[in-house]
Amino acid sequence: VSTQSLATWIDAKRHTLGQLHALAVRQMELVHAGGSGLISLLTAKQTLLDQLVEIERQLDPYRREDPDARQWSSPADRAKCAQAAQECNALLDELMRIEKQAIDTAQSQQSATRQNIHTAHASASARAAYATGGSTAETQIHRSSDA
Repeated sequence: VSTQSLATWIDAKRHTLGQLHALAVRQMELVHAGGSGLISLLTAKQTLLDQLVEIERQLDPYRREDPDARQWSSPADRAKCAQAAQECNALLDELMRIEKQAIDTAQSQQSATRQNIHTAHASASARAAYATGGSTAETQIHRSSDA
């Protein structure tokens, strides 16, 4: 298994994670703004996630190797690949943080919406009760004045 291929796949992973990061930031903006355009963004995000799964599959053989046994063309190439791998880990951590924040925000908005619906329903029920009660009271007043 070639170290050149490893470096290429690590770079591809870093690039894909960078694109996912940009979409995650945009997703947070959309969630805060009410979600318009969220479906198309999630579709694009799924495409990148599928790419990431393929990249990870390509990296699997390298995980079974002893990293110290790899033959690099130069120490600089090894250092560059190690740096790219660290950047991938940092991007992945940041993505997880943003995703958790997006989920928390969406759940909070869902709770607020649920509460607003409950309040609106309770208000409508109260108005209906008063409307029904008011017409019944008026009918009783008219009947008693007729007597």
